Amino acid sequence: MTAMWLANRVFVALVLVSSVFATAADFYWNGTDNNYNSLNWENPPGTPLASWPGSWDRIYNTAGGKVTLSALQRPGYFQFASGELEILAGGTLEPQGNGGGAIGDGSATITINGGTLRSGGPAGATVGEAAVNLRSGTWTLTGGTGAAFYAAGGSATPARISHTGGTLASNGYSVIVGQQNQWGDRDGDYYFGDAAGSSGALTGSGSLIVGNITAKMSGSGYRRTTYGTFTGHGTVGLTGTLRNNGYVIANGYGAD
Repeated sequence: MTAMWLANRVFVALVLVSSVFATAADFYWNGTDNNYNSLNWENPPGTPLASWPGSWDRIYNTAGGKVTLSALQRPGYFQFASGELEILAGGTLEPQGNGGGAIGDGSATITINGGTLRSGGPAGATVGEAAVNLRSGTWTLTGGTGAAFYAAGGSATPARISHTGGTLASNGYSVIVGQQNQWGDRDGDYYFGDAAGSSGALTGSGSLIVGNITAKMSGSGYRRTTYGTFTGHGTVGLTGTLRNNGYVIANGYGAD
């Protein structure tokens, strides 16, 4: 009798654990220019969900359109492959790390315009062939299990970060602009400041690595080249090291 009771308790515990993971769902943006709200998420695409993504849910934009965020949202996984996300004052996007996720991929654009983006872990802080515009507000790289933030696109289209205001705080992470690995080149461009004299702040305990060469190509008879460029003007307040295998250009954003 005791053994059966224990077995039942174990079974109940397994059911409860399974039910927690079963609550995760996929949410797809409907492609419109609209607010981040319950009316614009679908699954499958074309079928409205009429609910908000929760802290374990995965959100995607593959249909385009501009998503405007002005409140706190904490999805589990966040990946935009097209369209734009603009985080306004009062808005915070803080992915919870359910399966990692890229902040941008493909042709997506992420604009931080007074709000806050917190991205953690090497996958959660990757910019694929996308653009990130930091105009005002804060972009914090924290959490996760990795130690690097990659601005690394494809061989044809570099990832691009335009930092003209606000703060990028890299708390213990290396900021890597351009990344080489065994699969080939992933180029990146980091534009710091603009021609009008605006610039933001780059702070934290991380290092800056421009053109990160991590693997030597073999068997093909040639070595590919990863390009990383960090250019502009302003104060880089990272307290780690600078490793430059690419281009670091202090040119007043073309004015000097």
